[in-house]
Amino acid sequence: MDAEQISFGGALEEIASLLKRRQYEPAVQAIHVLSQAAMRQNIQLILQRYLAELSMECLELCGQLNTALDICEHSLEQYAEAADSLSTEAKKDQITLEMRKLCLLVKLDMRDQLVAQNKHLISLCTAQQQATLQPILNRINRYSSASSGRLTQEQQGLGLFHLSDRLVREGAKAIGLA
Repeated sequence: MDAEQISFGGALEEIASLLKRRQYEPAVQAIHVLSQAAMRQNIQLILQRYLAELSMECLELCGQLNTALDICEHSLEQYAEAADSLSTEAKKDQITLEMRKLCLLVKLDMRDQLVAQNKHLISLCTAQQQATLQPILNRINRYSSASSGRLTQEQQGLGLFHLSDRLVREGAKAIGLA
């Protein structure tokens, strides 16, 4: 995929096709090219956030956990910079990203950071969200890097993975690219 001559709709279709065939590494490369084009063309922040989410999920599913964690932390830094002006939806997305970070820390066996991550995650939640989230956090914290496959299944069951060719197509429609 050439970053100079890119059709966003066509690029998203290509990414959807790669995801359907579970070809995560080529999908990450295609997402990277699309992200570069989006930045050069000053495309909306929502598209950039959407592409970051696709990248993180592809990287996590193909085992590039450190890179996925880097992208996750970068996305969280952007939310931290705008903490006072976040919409309700942005706050929900931030909590989802914090959950992804927690899961990545478990998969990377970074146990020393888990207590702080759990406290930080809970601090972002309303009382109702905390009550819902606490049993999930307890389950996630029982996993280890040795059981990361089962943790990925848990994440999918919780709806923390959204990656699908349908999602890519819906995203393209939502931002008017398809």
